[in-house]
Amino acid sequence: MNIVTLSNLQLDTSSRTLRNNTGHSIELRPLTFDVFNLLIENHGTPVKREKIYEVCWHGRVVTDQALTNVISELRRALISLKAKNIEIKTVSKMGYYLTLPCVNSPANIGTPPSSIDNGVVKAPMAAKDKSRWVDRIGTCGVTTGAKAALFVVFANLMLLTACDLFLSPSMPNFMDTSDYTKLEIGQLTLYFNNVSGEVFDITKVVEGLDSRHFRQCATNVYLRVYRSLYDESRLAAKMFVFTQSPIDNQSYRQFSTKEDTLAEVLNKIAIQRKSECN
Repeated sequence: MNIVTLSNLQLDTSSRTLRNNTGHSIELRPLTFDVFNLLIENHGTPVKREKIYEVCWHGRVVTDQALTNVISELRRALISLKAKNIEIKTVSKMGYYLTLPCVNSPANIGTPPSSIDNGVVKAPMAAKDKSRWVDRIGTCGVTTGAKAALFVVFANLMLLTACDLFLSPSMPNFMDTSDYTKLEIGQLTLYFNNVSGEVFDITKVVEGLDSRHFRQCATNVYLRVYRSLYDESRLAAKMFVFTQSPIDNQSYRQFSTKEDTLAEVLNKIAIQRKSECN
């Protein structure tokens, strides 16, 4: 049994069970456990959404709502177990970070059987080594100066968020069509922007689309291809998709993209969105 103590909670990494000091417990789903592990590992420091997707979803295509649902599930678990001084906070347009008063762990934490190479804290050794160890995660002895600096950073982030809310335009920032090349396939309007610096043949994507899926529903897709933030040898893609109002767009991410796989994703999105036009 591998136990990590988080204030008045204990996390059993072997069974993904989170319990409080009164005996109540909740078993976390594997994906939820992986996200929680990553936040614990980086507690007190904002973790970008892109990193969470890359580490916990392992490069699969995922919507932003999927991560929001996992974070909500974790927050409900913490509230249900009456966690003390443990909170998952949102950093607007960036990601999340976990606040902890103090975390103690045993000298050796093994990788849980159902988790895919996602220990609580990574050992400072070869990346393929699956062993994990830590003497203390997030020691209690944070200096006063560090706390003050963290407060200043947090205050500035909140100020920037407030300014963005009041000063940003009513339309999403990705709607500037001057940055895109426009293509039309049936009822699909595709705006394409390649900022990767690599060759990406959008015509191959268009050739891979099934026109039957784009006859009924007028769909707008804003597609950006860029170099992966975590592996420069790969290209990644982000899509903003909407059928009616651009305010109600849904975003999709693909962390390792090619022309053929991107066409498959667009075909699946079109099938899913047919119901919105019926």
